Amino acid sequence: MRTNSFFLFCIFVASLISCSDSTEDLDVDYEDSAINRAALIIGTWQLSNQTQNGETVTLNECNKSGTITFDGEQVTTTTYRINSDTEDCNLNSTKSLLYEFEADDALLFIENQNQSQIEIGIINDSILSLIEEGYTSSGELISFETTFTR
Repeated sequence: MRTNSFFLFCIFVASLISCSDSTEDLDVDYEDSAINRAALIIGTWQLSNQTQNGETVTLNECNKSGTITFDGEQVTTTTYRINSDTEDCNLNSTKSLLYEFEADDALLFIENQNQSQIEIGIINDSILSLIEEGYTSSGELISFETTFTR
């Protein structure tokens, strides 16, 4: 009889857990889970602002036409600039490179000659913030934070 009581107790506890509509007591943070971050990065993001070493970089509306698109395997960047002769906003460049996203660590690896490692600062449904550090030719540390929206 004692085994049956234990078995019934386990079923009772399992039913309480499965019937609960609250996730407050669970350890999983669905807003910041690795699975959610990996899914959120897919799509096209539009440039909104940038800082260099904490200082805001001035971007004009033409610059802000730039996009970054993640498709699960490749990242494509599109940049625009103003033609100094015509004052028109023209396509400057489009580049596609393979990437790897380590969602657990919120790191993005882009396969170029420098094998860039970029940290994901913020990612949600509407904001993507990418942080990249490097060194100038004189050896000075330089940091860029680029924010995109959709």
